[in-house]
Amino acid sequence: MFLVFLIVLVAVPVIELLVTIQVAGAIGWFDTLGLMLLVSVLGVFLLKWAGLGALRRFRADVDAGRLPGDSVVDGLLILVGGVLMVLPGFVTGAVGLLLILPPIRALVRHLVLRVVRSRVESTLVVVSSAGTAAGAAAGAARRWRRGGAEGEVVDVEGWEVPPRGRGQLPSGPPSASRGHA
Repeated sequence: MFLVFLIVLVAVPVIELLVTIQVAGAIGWFDTLGLMLLVSVLGVFLLKWAGLGALRRFRADVDAGRLPGDSVVDGLLILVGGVLMVLPGFVTGAVGLLLILPPIRALVRHLVLRVVRSRVESTLVVVSSAGTAAGAAAGAARRWRRGGAEGEVVDVEGWEVPPRGRGQLPSGPPSASRGHA
């Protein structure tokens, strides 16, 4: 992951410089700088306009009692798009503009949510209660299972510490005879 980040960190400025030189050769340096400034200013205005729209959708989701998943991702994509447009360069400006446009943003949002959902679903799932009958009935012992698509399973048993004894941790699994419930 670090290697990919390093490659992108080096490649993006080089690509931006090459594109800027090509545009300057075609239209002149003064016009190129003006166009870059115009893209940055446009990015600020689009960021404000689209960002306020995403905020309104977020508030509408919360007011309606829905989880604001789509509007949160939209807001994040608009923020990234606006930052890319404000950065000097034609390539980053074009990518930023694409992220601000609703049809492209909807496609990227769908991909982002799919990745996030797959990670969340494979992270932690409550399988069953475990422990002694008294401990399980009191909710003291719980059994958790984490499993992924590869069949990896990690079982963990835990227990709650009573509020009056938070300074002392139990030495083993809860049982009715030791009073960890």
